[in-house]
Amino acid sequence: MVDSPNATSSQSAELEEPCLVVAAGTRCTIHPLVSLKVATLGRSGSNDIVVNHEKSSRQHCEFFFEDDAWHVRDLDSRNGTRLNGDKFTGTKTLQHGDMLEVARTRIVFTSKLTAEFESIDLLARDTSAMARAESETEMGLSALDEESSDE
Repeated sequence: MVDSPNATSSQSAELEEPCLVVAAGTRCTIHPLVSLKVATLGRSGSNDIVVNHEKSSRQHCEFFFEDDAWHVRDLDSRNGTRLNGDKFTGTKTLQHGDMLEVARTRIVFTSKLTAEFESIDLLARDTSAMARAESETEMGLSALDEESSDE
C-alpha cells in the first residue's frame, strides 16, 4: 500500500501491476492487486481495504482475477456498491479507470499506475467535498427535525 495524504504534482507513482486507488476524505491509498489473491473491502478490520463508515458492510465487496480479467463482487452489502455511478449486485468485470463507490469512499481501478499523484489528490479533494456536502445536508436535516420538535 502506498499512502498519499498530501500528494503534490511533483510526486509520481510507477506501479506495473493493477491496483486500486482508494480516496476517503483527503486521504488516498494505493493497493496493488495480486492475481492469486482475493482482496476484500469492508468495515471490518480483517479486510485488506478497510472502509470505516457506518454505511459500509463488514464484508462489503471483493476483488479477484479470473479468466484474464479483474472483477469486483458485491457481497450482498446492505447499502450496495456503485460502479461508474450505477448500483449493482453480483459480479462485474473491471476496466481501466472504473470508479467504485462504497459509502463515502471512492475506489478507482487501474491496470497500471503511471499517473502523477496530482490526479489522485484531485480525487481526494472531490471525495472530501462530497463528504462535506453530505454532512451539511445532514446538519440541515437535523436542524429541521429540531424545529419541528419544538412546535
